[in-house]
Amino acid sequence: MLFQYITDYKQALNVIHYLSQSKYIFLDTEVYIQNINKPDYSKDKIRLIQLGNNKEIFLLDIFKLKPYLDYFLPDLKELLEKKGIIGHFLKFDIKFLIGNFNIFPQIVFDTFIVSKLLFPNLQKYSLSYIYHFFTGKSLDKTEQSSNWGALELSKSQLEYAAKDISVLQEIFPILIDKISKLPKPNLKLSGSISKTFSLYHPVFLTELFLVPFISKLEIEGIYLDENKIKNIESKIKDNYSQIYYKIFKEESIRLDRQNELKHWFNKKFGIKINSPNLSEEILNSLPNTEIKILLKNFFKIKRALNKIEEIKKNLKNNRIFPEVKQIASQTGRMYFIEPNIQNIPREIKGIIKAKKGNKLIIADYSQIELRIAAEYVKEEKMIKAFKENKDLHKFTASLIFNKDYSEINDDERKKAKAINFGLLYGMNYKTLKEYLNSLDISVSEEEAKKFIDRFFNSYPAFKKWHERIKTRLKEKRKITVYSLFGRRMIANKFNDAINYPIQATGSDIFKLAIGIFIKEAEGLSFEIKNLVHDEIVLETEENKVRELANILKLSMEKAGKIILKS
Repeated sequence: MLFQYITDYKQALNVIHYLSQSKYIFLDTEVYIQNINKPDYSKDKIRLIQLGNNKEIFLLDIFKLKPYLDYFLPDLKELLEKKGIIGHFLKFDIKFLIGNFNIFPQIVFDTFIVSKLLFPNLQKYSLSYIYHFFTGKSLDKTEQSSNWGALELSKSQLEYAAKDISVLQEIFPILIDKISKLPKPNLKLSGSISKTFSLYHPVFLTELFLVPFISKLEIEGIYLDENKIKNIESKIKDNYSQIYYKIFKEESIRLDRQNELKHWFNKKFGIKINSPNLSEEILNSLPNTEIKILLKNFFKIKRALNKIEEIKKNLKNNRIFPEVKQIASQTGRMYFIEPNIQNIPREIKGIIKAKKGNKLIIADYSQIELRIAAEYVKEEKMIKAFKENKDLHKFTASLIFNKDYSEINDDERKKAKAINFGLLYGMNYKTLKEYLNSLDISVSEEEAKKFIDRFFNSYPAFKKWHERIKTRLKEKRKITVYSLFGRRMIANKFNDAINYPIQATGSDIFKLAIGIFIKEAEGLSFEIKNLVHDEIVLETEENKVRELANILKLSMEKAGKIILKS
């Protein structure tokens, strides 16, 4: 394997100018990280920047070139920000390029993301694993943990660094070929990524567009006011103590002692608790008394306090730096971890607050999964109800209970809402009964059966869809399903086979909306505060609120209209 090891700044400049003639560049970095568990993207230093075109490989030794950085860094910045970049798990490299040199590549092809989209249920997605998966060849990663801060790099370190580029050169055309063979939805997106890599599949373009911005979100973090968190914590701790001591006084039970709690539940309610935590299902099964309300409130507060602890643990100078799992499941949902701020309990929502002089903008989609389902199965009655701006839960209630739309009461709407979502995800009468009971809606199995029959009689397209999926699964055991945007997923269970396409289309609309908004809001000052499945939370200056809120609304509507034609 041939490569050039560059330690002279004139050579570095020549390489950069030579590569500027290429349409795209293969990129990798080797970094001297002092604490592998906590990389610091500014303080930990890039040792090598590996670059390549389709045939050649160049290793720029940044430590050796350090005295001359000012001579070639502007040219390197222009190269990496203007050209297409191909790499594996590019989020890592982009964060170090931003932290070390303020270089922000945006036209990217990430073989990690692409492999996840092409093969959604592989065991792993490391470069060595996918290289073996696509070519049958092995990749030795021993040198990955070697000393990249050494005065002189060994021959094997340099060969290892060059090999990562040669692997990318080998798998890139394979991936492009596999994408070209996928069924294409009747949707077209254009832009720099599409032109640079001759890539036209909308799901791939949307996901790749987001890679740099998620990298930036992770490195910049999210502002949370520590004093605000302390105030909220103090208030809910008071509520926690009040309930704790009230129950202790009345029942002689300490709610934070697991063994006492289990024994008391068995003695008082005849319920044996086997799991470490009290489930929502157990609490809902209790008789409707004051103690049930107190217990439900107590455990809600406890969950909120646990979330505050998780956030405080990860708070640094009034900022958290969550890791974003861009494709955390086959359906393309994004998840935040360490800390997860997508599941903040209602009791502590106020911890996400704008700074003084700023405002929050919060936008979410209305009944998005039901809209998607209506379009997916082409259920005309449901589509018509949405077009007439009817409340879908109320509309379903009018069909199920055979009443006029205007006469539906809150209790009937609540039941219909549970039925809409329950049957959307393939519940049978037993699971529907349990689901309704968990929402404090008491029904018998017989009633649950009637609800299912009436739902399918009202919306026959759903019944046909469910039967079609059951038949396919019976024949093949494992089936491929697609979102309306063309996201590919593998399912071997009925519930998954009907859930995946709906949830995935929701992810597609949401991610496309984020991408459109980022483009439309270019040059305006804002901070993304949270992204929660169908909700976008932004912070901006008070005088920019109306302008940005309008751009966000239009971006979300545009994404919806691109995918949901009806």
